[in-house]
Order: sequence, then structure tokens, then C-alpha cells
Amino acid sequence: MIGMDIRCKIRRLSEERGAMLLVVAVLLVRISFQAMLTPPRGVWKDYGKCNTIKVGRGSSDDPVKNMLVCEHKAGTAIALEDPNFWLFLIFNSLIFGISNSLMVLVAPGEYIKLLFFVLNLTLGFSYFYSVRLITDNKLFASCLACISAVFSVLAVKN
Repeated sequence: MIGMDIRCKIRRLSEERGAMLLVVAVLLVRISFQAMLTPPRGVWKDYGKCNTIKVGRGSSDDPVKNMLVCEHKAGTAIALEDPNFWLFLIFNSLIFGISNSLMVLVAPGEYIKLLFFVLNLTLGFSYFYSVRLITDNKLFASCLACISAVFSVLAVKN
């Protein structure tokens, strides 16, 4: 009788811890996603000063083309020149990926775990598309997306 009571308490404690971890994971995902939608110092609203540059020699083989060169791109993060911003992006993405994986790990049952996995993949796609837009760097966003996807796949296998 006493052994059954202790098992129930342990099971209930682990359920409570699981629920607590799920709440913490959801909050971390929410915070890291919001930090990506509104990056520190904001995003550029315009292209800044732009100049037209002529490219080419003007021959029939190499016609002259006009290229527009601007100070910055509208929609990219203002803090891109700051090296600490890249650290922020990396750590924020790690928090996002690990928290997403934690949500999948804590989810009860196989069907719910699979549902969380699919939902996390779509949320992850949105997150890393935002990274791509504010950094204007496809390679960086793709690397972060792959790392996050690996975390989620490992969580489903457990």
C-alpha cells in the first residue's frame, strides 16, 4: 500500500514537472520568436542614399548596365554591423531550437508528439524565414534552420 502511494506521488511529480517544462518551453519559444520579429534597434525603413553605377565597357559584347547601390536594404536589421548582433542571432536561434525540441520531448503520447513536431517545423520555417529577411543572408539562415531541425528530429526519436 505504501509502495503504491509513493509511485503515484512520483508519477504525479513527473507529470507536474513535465507540465512545468512545457510552459517554460512555450514561453522561451514565444520570446525568441518575438525577438526575431522585432530585432534589437529595429529594422531599416528605407534604402538610405542610393547611387547609380555604370557597369560594363559599352561595347557590343559588354553593354553598359546601370546598377543601383544603396547604403542598406529596407527590412534588414539596423544592428547588422554590430558583431554582438550575430551572437544574439546564434544564441536566440539555439534557444528557439532547444525549446521547440523540449516541447516535442515533453508532449504526452506518440500522436501528440508527432503533431507538435509538425507544428514546430512550420513555426521553425517562419522563424528562419524571418532570420533570412532581417539578415539578408540565405546561408546563415539555412545553417541555423538545419541545426534547429536536427534538434527537433532528435526529440521525436526519443
